[in-house]
Amino acid sequence: MDGAQGDSCQQPLTGDDTQPQRHQVVEIPPLRPVVTEYQLHQLVCPFGMHSAQGSRFVEAMMTVVATLKQQHRNPLDYLTAACEAALWDEEALPCFRQRAWHAK
Repeated sequence: MDGAQGDSCQQPLTGDDTQPQRHQVVEIPPLRPVVTEYQLHQLVCPFGMHSAQGSRFVEAMMTVVATLKQQHRNPLDYLTAACEAALWDEEALPCFRQRAWHAK
């Protein structure tokens, strides 16, 4: 028991204590609040669900997602690739080429 001292007298303790009683003290630092403000606007996007055009767009996207899921394909990956191809004027994705071919 090197360095152990009595609680009240502060004298070095002597003897052999092979199984001391143990306890743990957990100290929690003071909490500091973090404030995050969010703003909810009342404006409506003209391409949102509040327009016929927006409703058709959402319907088309839901159809694409359902079809891709039936084909066990990742909709997000596929739609990302489609948008990137359109953005960079690259060749259409295979399913779009097939659809154009069948339309002829």
